[in-house]
Amino acid sequence: MDRVSSDMVVLRKDMRDRGIKILSDIKDKEREVAVVQYKCRGYDREFRMLYGYLKSCTEEKLTEYLDADISKISR
Repeated sequence: MDRVSSDMVVLRKDMRDRGIKILSDIKDKEREVAVVQYKCRGYDREFRMLYGYLKSCTEEKLTEYLDADISKISR
């Protein structure tokens, strides 16, 4: 978990340096999309990502941290 924690520290510092602040994260289950509202340099913005893509990215990062091979896992 040390790698996860250190990556989170670096990510938070990078966001702070760039002036990005997360305002809210919403899960729109009807449309199967995650919505993040954020502020960057004084402007309010919104970012949307499909659940399927978000799940795929999360699985990739977890396998990287856990040094696991997910090709053997049945879905």
